[in-house]
Amino acid sequence: MSCFHSISLDCPHCLKSEVGFTFVAAAPRKPGVKTDMPFQATYEAGAEFNTFWRCNVCGDGIVIIAKAKNKWTDSPSATKTFEDVFEKQQVYPKHYEPAVPKDTPLDIAELFIKGQEYLKTNDFEACALKLRRVIDLYVDKNKNKGEDVKAVINRLVADGEVAPCIAKWAFDIKYLESQTLHGFRDINPEEAQDFVTFTELFLTCIYTIPEMLKKRIKRPEQTSAEPGASRL
Repeated sequence: MSCFHSISLDCPHCLKSEVGFTFVAAAPRKPGVKTDMPFQATYEAGAEFNTFWRCNVCGDGIVIIAKAKNKWTDSPSATKTFEDVFEKQQVYPKHYEPAVPKDTPLDIAELFIKGQEYLKTNDFEACALKLRRVIDLYVDKNKNKGEDVKAVINRLVADGEVAPCIAKWAFDIKYLESQTLHGFRDINPEEAQDFVTFTELFLTCIYTIPEMLKKRIKRPEQTSAEPGASRL
């Protein structure tokens, strides 16, 4: 039943922006209403429907909950657009929004976002490459003269900014991505997910937590000489 032309939305599956979606089917949300052809039945303005659509790029589906703008006594004309007939309420699944630890610099955040998007679309090698670039870019921004990646990461450990286990993860990401780049092995889904989880933790340790400490408002010490006065 193709009552409508396609609509354009961001796909939550393949992450393409403003791609076409083809109408597949619809069903009334009101309990007890049974019809195979809901658009050919009479319904009042404000009636709600679950409408089903398929992405023209990846083929995966979404559900748009929609409310009728006007009363209908038969199926909408093929010349009517979805927006002519319905008011869009909600879309499921919701558009994917990658998370970035607070206070991460924009250029590093963009790499981390791309890594997450590649994981979402099952491009695990590209995911690993972007996450390795996160570490490389951090090193480029913070290395002293003559320091390499290992020296910078080890300095973070020596200064107490990251735990030794985090440093080991950073080296693992670079090693495994290098192995993949030269065709020695593939990155599997579990490794790619672990890399995203680690990189988020790494960025939290080196950017978010230090900024939280800087911005923390220190309470003035209590100077009361009264016995038992607490110092907070």
